[in-house]
Amino acid sequence: MFLVFSSFFHHEDHKRKRQGREEYKVNRNDFGFGMWSYSCFTFRAPAKMTILRDLLRKVPFPIKFRVAKLLFRLGFPVLKRFRLLDELATPPETMSRLAAAKNRDIEILVVLDRLPLPAKDAARVRMLAILKILTQFAGVTLIPLYHRFANSDHEKAVRELGIEIVGVFDLESVLDGRYFDIALMSYPHVADYMMPVIRREFPEANVIFDTVDVQFIRLRREAEVKDSRSIGREAEKIRLIETRLANSADQTWCVTSDDREFLLAEATAAKIKVVPNIHAVNNRGPVFEERSGLLFIGNFEHRPNVDAVNWLLDEILPLAGDEGRKIKLHIVGGGIPPAMAGRRSENVILHGFTENVEPFYRQCRLVVAPLRFGGGMKGKIGEAMSFGVPVVTTAIGAEGFGLIDGREALIADEAAGFAANILRAYHNKEMWQTLSDNGLSYIDANLSPKMAETHIREAFDALLPERGVSQR
Repeated sequence: MFLVFSSFFHHEDHKRKRQGREEYKVNRNDFGFGMWSYSCFTFRAPAKMTILRDLLRKVPFPIKFRVAKLLFRLGFPVLKRFRLLDELATPPETMSRLAAAKNRDIEILVVLDRLPLPAKDAARVRMLAILKILTQFAGVTLIPLYHRFANSDHEKAVRELGIEIVGVFDLESVLDGRYFDIALMSYPHVADYMMPVIRREFPEANVIFDTVDVQFIRLRREAEVKDSRSIGREAEKIRLIETRLANSADQTWCVTSDDREFLLAEATAAKIKVVPNIHAVNNRGPVFEERSGLLFIGNFEHRPNVDAVNWLLDEILPLAGDEGRKIKLHIVGGGIPPAMAGRRSENVILHGFTENVEPFYRQCRLVVAPLRFGGGMKGKIGEAMSFGVPVVTTAIGAEGFGLIDGREALIADEAAGFAANILRAYHNKEMWQTLSDNGLSYIDANLSPKMAETHIREAFDALLPERGVSQR
């Protein structure tokens, strides 16, 4: 059954491309994308479904989602068996609250790949902060594509902000008759499929494409570092998608001025605003003498982080000599690959994913971020500075911040220079204090929630000039 549906939709997609259409023509009955396979075959699939799950991973998102929507409507037996019909449908109490919340002055629809909690990466930290800002002057409705309703603590935390969560499969009926001033979509893989849906369902909405980072730049750099033609082809594909989305959106958000210039060079018709990462200034806590160890923090499903730790262990730390080998390295983050897990030792401590990372910032003396490729604004850099922890990084890691080497961070692109910077900051109390003080000052002046609110209100003023959002 699945293969029949896949073949049909695959044929239809190619037919549309041959007709020269740039966007999928999606109607009410075929809307959806890979949620069914994601839910059924990623989380609770029995062993006998492993082969089918692996096959599904290779099927394009639009095909999977169309099949998913059809199965959702038919009540496919697999969905019933795993109670997924209830878990994918918007809870009735949400519809009641939405009905009571009509006629708010400004209405914003936010479409994400998943809930911004738990805050596993910088993008979710930033989006959670953005949502908090939006609720100060507007009503906010959130559609997280990869989400199964379970009345979890994370759902409750989002609802406590005054945000209603709507399921992607029944958004047409739940949101029928509602008006949205703004539709904000994060990530190209979300906006690529959802933009035509939102344009059709809510034609009055101004669409914002939030890039999070300009992915084709990150992939180009990775291709150069790894000398990989396949990653180069991946970069070209995403360049075409990001360019089209930026040109067709009413407004596009980038996290840095560098990203804005990279994207404008390709998407010449784009209207781009800079909405950077957001960090609250934290109490610094323990002083220099009370701290020890290095900290690397990151999501290891993100390839730049895997490369950075491998480079750190293979080339940088060996150059620090006996002095460096005495320093413990704490590695924090989910998705640690098996090869990295095998490098655990007395001085290389792998902690995995930890929802509360504050204790690590309180105990470690330095944060190291030897990133050789990437894009956007690196959350680990800003987060470390927000806790007053000095950072040793590369030019790629410092990109978009405007940091000055020796003032807010220590920056080096060669392994020997990076190792020397680690030892300088680790053993020099005066330098450590200078970097710590300047990092905190930088965050307060540039990336605080107050500064982010100013950026967001000004961006909304450009789309809704008659509403005076910045004056509210």
